[in-house]
Parts: sequence; structure tokens; C-alpha cells
Amino acid sequence: MILYSGKLIDKKRPLDLLRAFQLLENENALLFYLGDGPLRGKIEEEVKKHQIENVIISGFINQSEIGQIYNMSDVFVMCSGIGETWGLSVNEAMNFGLPIIVSGTCGSAYDLVENGQNGFIFKEGDIGEMKMHLENLCKDEALRVEFGKKSSE
Repeated sequence: MILYSGKLIDKKRPLDLLRAFQLLENENALLFYLGDGPLRGKIEEEVKKHQIENVIISGFINQSEIGQIYNMSDVFVMCSGIGETWGLSVNEAMNFGLPIIVSGTCGSAYDLVENGQNGFIFKEGDIGEMKMHLENLCKDEALRVEFGKKSSE
């Protein structure tokens, strides 16, 4: 399961992740949006329009239950743009031993993610690069496990 955790707002660029997910060549992949916000309707519209399967938008989930979602996840993605000063969800995902895919615009990208060690850093808005990293982690369980261990450290 690919996890996005955050508000569904423009600066966090959740539609970029949907576009990358749509390009994946993995019918078993699941994209889980943990959160809600003004872009929820647009995401749902795109899912329906392009018949994208395996996308869940949870809406608000109580903080006490969020750990269950992280524990069910295989990969964490933060694709935010300008205005994302840190990205606390990256810290949370690493705490749960997840490999990270993060845009280089996020403040936490270079402090927390060692590119090629516990995750990948991609250029903000580069759907193709994000898709490539998603594909690599979705197809390679050993790599996910290795990156997850590094995140836990």
C-alpha cells in the first residue's frame, strides 16, 4: 500500500501522486490518501473519469488510529511543493519503518531522507520520476525492507 498522509490541498500536490499511481504497471498496488481537504472532490473526479482502481480516500482519521494505517503501508510519499517547510508526516512514516519518497522541495527531504538508502528524493512535479521510484519500491520487497530498516534507524 502506498500512503499519502496530509491535507488534500494545492501545496501538498496530491494530484501529482494520483497521476504517478495511474501510470504504475502494478494492478495490485493500492493508493491510500490519509486525510481530507478541498482537493478531495477533484481527486475523486479524476479517479472516476480515468477509471483508476485501488484508490482510497479515508477522510479525517483520529490521531489515535493513524498508527494502524502506517503499519499497513509499504511505502510513504510526500510530494509537496513550495510552502512545505518541513513535512512532519515524513518523521511519522520513518518512525513506522517505511521507505520514503519525497519531493526535494520538502524541508525534511535532505535532513531525513538519504537518497537511495532509506528512500528517494525527486524533483517537485516530476511525475515520471515519482512513478519510477514507486515502481522500484513496489516491485522489490527486499529494497522496501532495507529502506524501511534504514528509516527506523
